[in-house]
Amino acid sequence: MANSTSAYSTMSKWLKWSSLFILLIPVALFVMSMVVYFKGPWDSYEQVARILYIVLLVLSVVWTILNIILFFAAGSVKNKTSPLAIRIGLLISFVLVFAPEIISLLIYYNVITGNEKVIEWLWLFMPLIIVVGYMAGYSCAKKAQWKTA
Repeated sequence: MANSTSAYSTMSKWLKWSSLFILLIPVALFVMSMVVYFKGPWDSYEQVARILYIVLLVLSVVWTILNIILFFAAGSVKNKTSPLAIRIGLLISFVLVFAPEIISLLIYYNVITGNEKVIEWLWLFMPLIIVVGYMAGYSCAKKAQWKTA
């Protein structure tokens, strides 16, 4: 029998590799923001960062679709692994990846003002928070792929 893997395992593999690939963009954004923060203004930083954020947004849509599919399909593999563990991992990953949007909504609806020093530091380290989210998605997808293959 030639390489018979489940559809869930295949989707997990796609999420795993997309998480790992997309992870490079927030790392680059973090390094660029640190250079600008400590070395001073960089003329082309805004153009490069804008392009990287657009690419990150487009790739995040694909990642989100895979994340949602795996979240709801996790119930189909309950005889091989715990669907609750997979769903919790994917939910944590989803929240961390979309932390900038969540914080922006909190500021927009005046839940927080956005003028706090903590928020300034949070925005500085936001690419690392996104990286942690993608790493959580990667490890969750890796575990799901391994257990359902």
